[in-house]
Amino acid sequence: MVWNVYLAEGGTMHKRIILLSILLIIACASHVTSGSTDPLPHVVKAVSKSRTQERLETLLPETVAKLITEKTDYPFTMGAIAYTESSGDQRAINNNGSCKGLFQVMERYHGPVDLNSMEAQVDQANKLFLKLVKQYGYQQAVAHWNGSPANPEVKRYQRKVLAKVHKLRS
Repeated sequence: MVWNVYLAEGGTMHKRIILLSILLIIACASHVTSGSTDPLPHVVKAVSKSRTQERLETLLPETVAKLITEKTDYPFTMGAIAYTESSGDQRAINNNGSCKGLFQVMERYHGPVDLNSMEAQVDQANKLFLKLVKQYGYQQAVAHWNGSPANPEVKRYQRKVLAKVHKLRS
């Protein structure tokens, strides 16, 4: 029996671990009750790439998609932001030098961006986005990533990112 689990974006890592634990318990129980002598790894087969990662790879390089899938709470959103902001370039710097990295984080407000560590950039961006979601709610957090939602350019940015998220989910 092969378990292919797709966990939708937006769930916390804690909830994902609980769901996977429940599925593992069910797999173990069915393995024991079947009287099989095969080792458990034949019952539960790991899938090398998640559907989320595969979808993100339509926008971003594989290494970026993998990190975003594994290390963020909103992988489709963070992938859409990384694509919109830098096309997946971890060393991207905007014209005036104020925004850097995959997610074009402003160092002046959010601390230094390590252009040599994609993992550090993903962790930093995830923490920042979660803070924005908590403060403003999901939709407005996307807008605030780019600036003030009152700015028409920011509203266009928000629509663009959310359209990418919708396309990735469907």
